[in-house]
Amino acid sequence: MIRHPITLKDTEDTEEIDRSEKLTFFYGKKKITAHKGETIASALMAAGLRVFSRSFKYHRPRGPHCMSGACGRCAMTVDGRPNVRTCHTIVQNGMRVEPQSKTGLDPLTIADKLDWLMPTGFYYKRFHKPSWIWPHAIRQMRKAGGNHAHLPVLDKKIKFDHINLAPDLLIIGGGLSGLESALTGAKAGVRVVLVESDFRLGGFDFLQGEEGRSRIKELIAQVMEAQNITVLLSTQVSALYHEGLAFCVQSNPEGGFLERAYHIDPGAIIVATGAAARPLVFADNDRPGVWLPEAALKLVQLYGLKPGGPVLLSGGEDALLHTALQLAHSGVKVAGIVDYRNSGIDPQLLENLSGAGVPLFPRHRIVRAIGSRFVKGVEIEGVSGGSRQTISVEAIIASGGRSPRHKLLGMMGAQIAYNPALNMHLPQSLPHGCFAAGRLLGLVDTEAIRSTGRLAGAQALAHIGLDTQPLVKQHQETLEGLPKAVPVTPQPQKSTRPNKSFICFCHDVTQKDVQNAFKEGFDHVESAKRYTTATMGPCQGGSCHDNFSQLVSRILAEEIPTNPLTKPRPTSFSMSLGALAAGHHVMMRQTPLHEVQEQAGGKPSRIGAWFRMEHFGDIPGEIKAVHENVGMYDASTLGKFLLFGPDAERLWNHVNTNNIGKLKPGKSLYTATCNEEGVPIDDGIVIRLPDGKLFFTTSTARGPATLAHYRKHCHEHNWKAYLVDWTDRMAGINLTGPKARLLLEKLTQEDISNKVFPYMHWREMDIAGVNCFVFRLGFTGELSFELNFPAGYAPGLWQHLFSAGRDFGLQPFGTEALLTCRLEKGHVIPGMDTDGNTTLIGAFGTHLNFLWDKTKPDMVGGPVLSHLGNESNMGVVGFSLTGKEDIKNGFIVREGNRRAGHVTSVCHSQTLGKTIGLALVDNPGEIKKRGTLVLYGNGSEWTANYQSPPFYDLKGERMKI
Repeated sequence: MIRHPITLKDTEDTEEIDRSEKLTFFYGKKKITAHKGETIASALMAAGLRVFSRSFKYHRPRGPHCMSGACGRCAMTVDGRPNVRTCHTIVQNGMRVEPQSKTGLDPLTIADKLDWLMPTGFYYKRFHKPSWIWPHAIRQMRKAGGNHAHLPVLDKKIKFDHINLAPDLLIIGGGLSGLESALTGAKAGVRVVLVESDFRLGGFDFLQGEEGRSRIKELIAQVMEAQNITVLLSTQVSALYHEGLAFCVQSNPEGGFLERAYHIDPGAIIVATGAAARPLVFADNDRPGVWLPEAALKLVQLYGLKPGGPVLLSGGEDALLHTALQLAHSGVKVAGIVDYRNSGIDPQLLENLSGAGVPLFPRHRIVRAIGSRFVKGVEIEGVSGGSRQTISVEAIIASGGRSPRHKLLGMMGAQIAYNPALNMHLPQSLPHGCFAAGRLLGLVDTEAIRSTGRLAGAQALAHIGLDTQPLVKQHQETLEGLPKAVPVTPQPQKSTRPNKSFICFCHDVTQKDVQNAFKEGFDHVESAKRYTTATMGPCQGGSCHDNFSQLVSRILAEEIPTNPLTKPRPTSFSMSLGALAAGHHVMMRQTPLHEVQEQAGGKPSRIGAWFRMEHFGDIPGEIKAVHENVGMYDASTLGKFLLFGPDAERLWNHVNTNNIGKLKPGKSLYTATCNEEGVPIDDGIVIRLPDGKLFFTTSTARGPATLAHYRKHCHEHNWKAYLVDWTDRMAGINLTGPKARLLLEKLTQEDISNKVFPYMHWREMDIAGVNCFVFRLGFTGELSFELNFPAGYAPGLWQHLFSAGRDFGLQPFGTEALLTCRLEKGHVIPGMDTDGNTTLIGAFGTHLNFLWDKTKPDMVGGPVLSHLGNESNMGVVGFSLTGKEDIKNGFIVREGNRRAGHVTSVCHSQTLGKTIGLALVDNPGEIKKRGTLVLYGNGSEWTANYQSPPFYDLKGERMKI
């Protein structure tokens, strides 16, 4: 590659580099000079580097191919960070870049000659006998893989950031249609977030000559000026979930962070991810110097590079001819265009090519690339065969047509189907609140692309409640008069060397590998994918999925090709664990009592989605207050819901284990919720209000999912029931301890004696002037009154209780004391003391009769529970040890050398003077008979006594006083 002279025609208008400012970075030990604004890959290519990496399986030389970050062929280690796409990373002064494999002489290239020894799945076939060989073989194979990064010890701490956004519109893709959608939303006054994976806006049109650049720059200027558009550059959407939540990762944002993760929860989504060029399949199509058209245009127009020798282009669409003309106009010598189409070439383009002196080889195809380390030439022949011709070139610019980037749509739940007439996969139906625009729909006409962007914007605005139907109709009418999607001509099917014609560059998967997989019985696209590992590399199918799909359809010899797709799953690209772990992955919530508790000495900690007080500086004192005086706990985080409607009781009985029809006025009911496998997923308390509506609480963790869970089952049966989330509307305070009644009597005129207000009853009453739902419960094992009341009164009521409680030794307490008291009482918490295999029977054992009404066979999970009867392979058991032992959650329950379970909850009870805990085991009956269980962890072993909960107040008298 040679650098353009700055005076080259058209270069000053297109270059994205600043030649006035030079930067230096290190490639290995070599100092490289670069210009501000160029990528690592373009700077290395300007310095003469052709081979950037070695392939995974055969150690074949690889170089830049797409210049858009879609493939992993240019991946290197940058400043200690592995697998960085150098074609997509801007040079920073002082960077240190290291190749991840030998780019020079590599003895392991012998694997390329021995490919017959390593067919598809060879490791399954060759190393299963004798059994001892596999561990040794797998270690050697892992070491032998090409372009594997070695994780260095970092000399500085790397920072990651996380931000939550909730815009009205999220637009994915900053090309022509995405920009139009963003402006449509901005003009309507809504909040818009525009996400672009590249470090600049513009997409494909930025490379389409002066007219395309002018058009796109004008739109970019408007977008950047709009106050209500947030633009996130260098940001890839990793996952797009069914409910519309997008997880994105931004590279090198401001603030000194390596990456910033975004959780974006929009009102509507517009996907305008465009289309990518498919790699053309021919022998040795992976050699350095084989580029996609977009890569060639970027190198020449944006980074001022051009090949030192002639180039040859090959494909089957007019866009490739446009690329040839642009390259010729920029001073690149074009040796010819190999076009495999039989007809359909634009006559005007033929005339322009002739005028530019560019030869055309119609109805021809590439047979193979010539050159062992990088491209030195190309061999071509007629599509139907005939004599072959060799042409000396420095680069092959080849494309098999456009592939709409539909993976995110499929991930969200859109139906993507192959259109045989157009030879591409297109969205057939979109999820609720999701819209698509631009080249993603198979369009190539500029005005049609712009129109779909505006239409998608108007439709998204209508979805979030704006009256834009006239605008929608206007854009639909405009679109009807514009050109439709343009077909992609299928690639030639013939291949002279299928064992060297690569379908998946990431894992060296060839045509022959896929063919062999089908011969061996892996005759479904999903099983063939897994067996060959095609589309499973760093690109995640981004550059190879369509070629793989097309080959599968051809092998199946389908009369009408379907080109089946594999199921798209998150993530859409390889990402760092640091980005996943960064920041708060949910909007952290505070209760209405957060500030007054901090003023009282509370120490908050993140527990799930909430900040909750862990303690108030004296955990033993807090536990003692609960058992001897009175404690006060913030219960506002519990889910609180109102259920009503004609079918409310039917819905309740279907979802929960109890029978709500047996709930008497003034009483409360402890209940559980199961999934379809009979596994408990939540528990809580339910009461019936005087007007017949049901008010119930859930666990803190399960609260956010409750609405969706009830809605799902309500819709399945077409019931008329309505659920309102009162979690944020109501606060909760739990007064617990033997003196709780004495305290409460000072603040109410109601009779709350045990005779009038007994255990597991509730009353609506006035407490210090605040109307409350008051429950008599016993989670801590002591006399307890749980107050639920409007959140606005929370700080004031807390202060009233705090002041009145001084005479009774009141002590606020946090989650540490609460969990200790609940464990002393032996309460099982679903999800903490159980797992996804623990049924209701295993979780609650002998307490099952009061919790599960067996007269409800259609209850969710009921059929499984009825089938099991009273049998359960997994169960929760209690244990105790004298004194204080260093046993932790997760320690193993051991039966000889067999793992029989694990500790789920454990603590030292100062009240009981011993260590107590719960364990989830696979043989609860045997442990009960034996009376002991062996615990193991951190190299130590304990023999604990089996003890059936509760550990404290065995008769349950204290909570009923």
